Amino acid sequence: MKEQDFSHGLYPGSFDPITCGHIDMVNRLSRMFKRITVLVASSIHKEYWFSLKEREDMAKRALKHLSNVTVDKYEGLTTDYLKKNKIFAVLRGIRSVTDFPYERDLAVNNKKIFPEMETLFLFSGMGTEMVSSKWIKEIAFHKGDLKDLVPDFVEKKIKERMAKGG
Repeated sequence: MKEQDFSHGLYPGSFDPITCGHIDMVNRLSRMFKRITVLVASSIHKEYWFSLKEREDMAKRALKHLSNVTVDKYEGLTTDYLKKNKIFAVLRGIRSVTDFPYERDLAVNNKKIFPEMETLFLFSGMGTEMVSSKWIKEIAFHKGDLKDLVPDFVEKKIKERMAKGG
């Protein structure tokens, strides 16, 4: 079996929108891997506030300070993206114990499709463990304060969206 290069990691997600929790995770991962690709993905099981292109643009802007991080977008199976780009490490964040069963099942099923890959889990940073895109949307819907939950430019985009009728 050919040796896989695990210096390049893929951090996939919907990032609808990107949060300070996501940014913290990528900051930390960027110190552990030579290269990180943040993959803005779509799922048939989700409805999005922002288009794939908008989500990609927000992620690029939020992560532009990291020289070893690139942002890409993809519609399809993450395993297909991994194979196509010869990436073998999938990086996933765990906010709490409730995330683990879903993440474990996803990792097991991805491994069945692409046996050469490995999934690595990293716990959320202190203070970001309860930040989620779903929670951001709930706060925004009720006109709550998004300070320290999303970057300022993301908060502005959310407010613009809400002004158009949510």
